[in-house]
Amino acid sequence: MIVSLALLAGCAGPAKAPTAATPPATRPGSTSNAEPTPPPSTITDAELDTLLSDFNRFVARVTTAVEGAGGDCGQIASGIERVVGEHGELLTRVGELGDDPAVEDRVAAWLTAHEREVKPVAERLWGYLAPCQPDPAVVAAVEKLSAM
Repeated sequence: MIVSLALLAGCAGPAKAPTAATPPATRPGSTSNAEPTPPPSTITDAELDTLLSDFNRFVARVTTAVEGAGGDCGQIASGIERVVGEHGELLTRVGELGDDPAVEDRVAAWLTAHEREVKPVAERLWGYLAPCQPDPAVVAAVEKLSAM
């Protein structure tokens, strides 16, 4: 989920209103609000690079499907659903990153390092999705991307 939201929303999606940060709870007897250090990640840098590169190619395929719909919101939703259906294993692997608390900073670093590749794809996708944001079928299809 970290990856999909970062690629689909954080890089080029519409701006979101800032929310107030909730300070972490202080443990009894502790004077520090510092969060505990997460355990080491279970995915290597090479594996993460491959996975995120594959995911960016997936987003490019979604974008191509959306472009080919010619602005027809129903076809846009169908195109997203088709590409999502073709990439179930990849999306499962990406979704598993959310179970790894040590990976978030590494994903952010990867996105920064690969911004020139990621941002144009995400911006194109959002450009095609924007007119269909109120369409229930498009909303449901996009939610499948964000549920990873």
